[in-house]
Amino acid sequence: MTLQRNYILIVFILLLSLPGCYIYINRLKVTEHMPTIHLIKTMKKINLKNIKTSYREMFKSKEHKNTKKPVLEKLNFGFNNINCSYIGVQYFRSRLGNIMFQYASTFGIARENNLCVLMPESVPRKSIDFRSYFHLSAIPTNTGLPIASQSVSLKKGCCIFQNSYMQLNNTRNYTLSGGLQSYKYFNNVQNEIRKEFKFSKTVDEAANIFLRNATPNLNTTLVGIHIRRGDFLKHEEQGFVVPHVSYFNNAMKYTQEKFTNVHFIVCSDDIKWCKENIKPTSVTFSESNEAIVDMAILSKCNHVIMSTGTFGWWAGFLSRGTVIYYKHWPRKGSRLAADVNISDYYLPDWIPMD
Repeated sequence: MTLQRNYILIVFILLLSLPGCYIYINRLKVTEHMPTIHLIKTMKKINLKNIKTSYREMFKSKEHKNTKKPVLEKLNFGFNNINCSYIGVQYFRSRLGNIMFQYASTFGIARENNLCVLMPESVPRKSIDFRSYFHLSAIPTNTGLPIASQSVSLKKGCCIFQNSYMQLNNTRNYTLSGGLQSYKYFNNVQNEIRKEFKFSKTVDEAANIFLRNATPNLNTTLVGIHIRRGDFLKHEEQGFVVPHVSYFNNAMKYTQEKFTNVHFIVCSDDIKWCKENIKPTSVTFSESNEAIVDMAILSKCNHVIMSTGTFGWWAGFLSRGTVIYYKHWPRKGSRLAADVNISDYYLPDWIPMD
């Protein structure tokens, strides 16, 4: 591996000695953004015939005498595109759902503005191995932030769409900040986002094993229920509402009337409370699974009942089925309520319920 890496780097340096390869150092910005492993992967993908062809065209061109930089073919490998400027986001030291919003919205903003996404090798919350959970296409660097970038901050709350983010100058690098918790940032690339958040093989297999053991028969309609309690109980005065058990009963009744052979899958940070209060005739509780496995389990259900919080939001989004949410979040008049526009946060076809 070391010999192969050295060989590739030597070839790259030799290429840079050619006058027509100025574009690589100019556009790749190797010293600015690319770790060695990413540079190696990129060089492996470069078709040297394109370089040869470009030189031939350059010397035939009448304009050759007036230029020192021939125009090579654009090399587009998803976000590994040498012809773009970069965008990154300052990730919160936060939980999984919040980080997913920051990644997805940055991805959507990048697509809208023809920018390339950077991300850090690891997110600030060390207990979350974000990049190992999914198949992400963003370019990994040490910080995940481009240098010589323009900082762009949310002028509104965490969950209010800011259209100015969709109208950036694609000749500049940008560093975003804020929660970016609105589906409107990635509304036009929803299918791509679902591909980005395709679970790793290990997580996917763990979820499949759980569901095989939990599913009564092949004709079962699986309805996932995510119940967030934990820290929200301590911050209700800020607007982080925890739904009453009546909400879950109403939502379960709705799905039982609408679908056939319903079996409920319950994931929560308070399984003890769930077992004492969630009592449909057909139910399985997820116990002792990691949070990322619980999300995969819920996403594989046909439909989702979410309580509050971004974890349940993403479980619903990834499921592609009917999604029911608690209509009294956030608490009216609270500090959080001032930072949320419900129409920017929840998808229009999701169902609000008491």
